[in-house]
Order: sequence, then C-alpha cells, then structure tokens
Amino acid sequence: GCIGTTSAQFLVQGIASVAINAQGLIELCDGSATQITAVGTYDQYLWSTGEEENTIFVNESAEIFLTVFDLETGCSARSDTANVVVYPDPDPSIIIEGSTMLCPGDSVVLSTQTFDEYDWNSGPTTQSIVVTAAGYFAVDVTNEYGCGSQSNLVQVQMLPAPSPELSYGGTTVFCADSLFATTLLADTSWQTIEWSDGSTAYELDVISSDAFWYCAQGTNGCWGCSDTIQFISLSPTTIEEIQILDITEGECDGVIDLDVISVFEPLIYAWEIDGESIADNTSDLLGLCEGGEYS
Repeated sequence: GCIGTTSAQFLVQGIASVAINAQGLIELCDGSATQITAVGTYDQYLWSTGEEENTIFVNESAEIFLTVFDLETGCSARSDTANVVVYPDPDPSIIIEGSTMLCPGDSVVLSTQTFDEYDWNSGPTTQSIVVTAAGYFAVDVTNEYGCGSQSNLVQVQMLPAPSPELSYGGTTVFCADSLFATTLLADTSWQTIEWSDGSTAYELDVISSDAFWYCAQGTNGCWGCSDTIQFISLSPTTIEEIQILDITEGECDGVIDLDVISVFEPLIYAWEIDGESIADNTSDLLGLCEGGEYS
C-alpha cells in the first residue's frame, strides 16, 4: 500500500510550430499573383503546391499551407492554411448602335455589357455614351469582384458635309407685279437637292418675299446647305389722289398735285404732256401754261 514518486527531465527537440505570412482568405483577380513566405528559417520546405522553396507565388485558386522539416531530429511542423481565390476579370466589348461614320449633326451610341463601374476614356462613367465627334473610344470596367479590364477600341469618324453654292440671275429686290423677277440656280453637279420651299428642281423662280436656300447630298451621304439669300417683293407705287387746277386763259396758273404712296425712296418722276417728256422731276406740277394730256 505504499506509494513512491520519482521525476525525470525530458528534452524536446525539433520544431514547435511554423507560420507563413498569409492567412485566411486571399482574393486575387485573374492575371495577378500573391507572394507567400515562410516566417523563419528551416532545413526543408514543402508547400501544398509541391514547391520546396522558402517563398512561392500563387496565381490560381488553392488552399496553401507549408510543412517544414528539421533534418537533425527528423521532426516536422505544418502551418495554418491560407485560402487563395482568383476571380475572373471582366471581358467588356463595345456595342455600337448606329454608324461610326458620322455626318455633321449626327450621333452614335456606344455601350457595353453590365458591370459595377464604367470609365470611358472620353470622361463619362455611364454604361452607354452618345458620341457626336470624331475620336477613338474605349471603356474600363470593374466587375463585382473589383477586377477590371479595358474594352476594345472603336474609332468614330466625321465625314465632311458638302458646301453647295447658290447663284441667281436678277435682283434681290423687285416689284410685286414682276413675272419671275429672279431665278435661283443650284449646282447641277449634286445628285440630290432640296430647296427651302421643298422643291427639288435645279432652278427656282422667285416671285415673292422670302428667304431661300437649298441643301445638297454628297456622295458620302451627308447633307450640306448653301447660304441664305433674302428676297424682297415690293408693292408698286400707287397714286392715292390727283388734284388738277385748270389753267386760266392767258395765265400760267395750272396745277397738278399728286398724293403718292410708295415704299420706294427716293422716287423719280418722269412727266409727259401729249406723249412728250417735260423736264420737271417733282411730284407736283405748278405754273402750267399749256393745256394737254399730262401723264
């Protein structure tokens, strides 16, 4: 029934523990890598990837841990596991709605697929943009994992508009009772034209006050317009009232008094008596001595 005790001292040799400079979840985008290193120096290393160096680079999804060995004692130790996850990069492409060959005043819509963020090289941060000028366009996008990529490059070109010339024979100011006072002439080298009044012949007779121009379509499909010419049709001069005082026999007291309404200034008067011109250039004739038919 007796109990006795004794003690002994044991020496534990080898590796107590090992650590690596990564732990938990490590998130990467496709095309990138992370460097994982053993903390401390050991005789021999064996990574879960099969590599046997102190440091490894990981660029694919995997569970990473390290086993190290002490060759003198034959002891080994294993680290905690780091979980490396590699997410895919987005693959954006530009969707073109319309033509990339623009006429002046035209536009084209460029867009891409749905992602979390957008950054066009022209400045906007929206999924689609409206382009009205020439240039090269691309978009950087970021997906839900925070990974980014750039789309293909799209060129938008601006085509030149034709510059048709307008000519006319006659004057831009004419009397309203004139017949075909002015004829407008379009350049017949254009295949398709249209006047401001909607007509499409190469000549246009102007018989009223208005502004006129024409537009022509070039071989590239773009339209351009000529300068505008304003034509003015004036109402004729009207004599509202004529007052005639007969000549007293033997005296030069005859009078013709005109009351004239006209938009023309100044007026020129050319009087005649019995078909013969007289010198007076006035609206009224005074001191007439001779009877006859005045006009």
